[in-house]
Amino acid sequence: MRKNFLTIESHPTNPKPASRRLGERFALAVYVLALGACGLFAGETPALKTAGAKPPNIIFILADDLGWADVGYHGSAIPTPNLDRLAKDGIKLERHYVSPVCSPTRAGLLTGRYWGRFGIVTPDSKQCLPEGTPTIASVLKAAGYRTAITGKWHLGGAALPNKRPALFGFDHSYGCLDGAAHPFTHVYTPGGQGGHDGKGVKTWHRNGEFLEEKGHVTDLITQEAVRWIERSKEQPFFLYVPYTAPHEACRDTAEWIAKCAHLPEKRRNYAAMVAHMDDGIGQIVAALDRFHLRENTLIVFASDNGGTGEGLNTPLRGAKGTLHEGGVRSVTLLNWPARLDPGTLSHPICIVDWLPTFCALAGIEPPQDLDGHDIWPLLRQPNAPAVPRPLYLLGLGGKESALVYGDWKLVASPKGSELYDL
Repeated sequence: MRKNFLTIESHPTNPKPASRRLGERFALAVYVLALGACGLFAGETPALKTAGAKPPNIIFILADDLGWADVGYHGSAIPTPNLDRLAKDGIKLERHYVSPVCSPTRAGLLTGRYWGRFGIVTPDSKQCLPEGTPTIASVLKAAGYRTAITGKWHLGGAALPNKRPALFGFDHSYGCLDGAAHPFTHVYTPGGQGGHDGKGVKTWHRNGEFLEEKGHVTDLITQEAVRWIERSKEQPFFLYVPYTAPHEACRDTAEWIAKCAHLPEKRRNYAAMVAHMDDGIGQIVAALDRFHLRENTLIVFASDNGGTGEGLNTPLRGAKGTLHEGGVRSVTLLNWPARLDPGTLSHPICIVDWLPTFCALAGIEPPQDLDGHDIWPLLRQPNAPAVPRPLYLLGLGGKESALVYGDWKLVASPKGSELYDL
């Protein structure tokens, strides 16, 4: 009988991974890579864009360090009614893989290519994509979409004016350029949030111009997203909303902390960040309803990696920074009631799959040499058989890597290799 993944990778008392010599594991990796040439699906995506039809709006919402077990629909006591509603009426992606840290995930999402191709293997504000790299924003913009980012960029910080979102296809950009922003002062210090005294790097901006605003970052990100939806409602749009919540060491208001008083004290601030973000997501969905855009809008929600600090990844093993499932299996859902039936997808997919998928939805050709695949056929029929293909995950600092192929996972590090039957 095959062992369940959660019993193999969750508990140290369970049997060790399958014992194989490194050469045999390498041979297996080469074999599954060869099989990957067969493609992901047996069928192809039917064209969705018909003559005279308006292409769909696309909103991608990204949480920062959200734990697997920190949403209501995964059993959390943290109040996330809006995410729970989107999950109930949408598709829960239960094996959606990302990088174990933030900047690489963001690079993979926007480019449809593995982050290792760009040398982006750490959460580093100095890292960025080569200028001219095709992104979701640039490709959709060329097809007539309006494009915007409201939130955390982290692919070129405030010290790199030539690496800002406008050079990668975004008509409008707002939020923090670096890896975080203090929730109240909106400044950034490398490796931290900035002090209450306001000292730190100016990173809060609108279209590259630094701002000094009042308010909590979660509210400001949400408000900008809602305003931009209203201004863009007459034209197909792509809106990327990477929240800074619930990033480790973030802080929230007494009002939101009080709403999580039923949780252990040490978890309340973290929970408040999650609940606050969930409320912002509800406001974005309400804006779509208010402007009669909901029927033609696809919403995707994911986390950039697993939880850390107060985040919970139970029952998955590991956390942010690791290649175990708790670090790279992201809380993810997709919602479009007008086009997709509710369900659960357990087939492994990757953050790099979204660019080709969005291109298919918009009826345009994707860029060449992508690592991602169009997963729309599988989303339309989540229970249909699918041909697996290898997913390659490069770890923090490029020191570790993992290969996922169907139910198999090979993890290689300087300490040795581990083969798991998931």
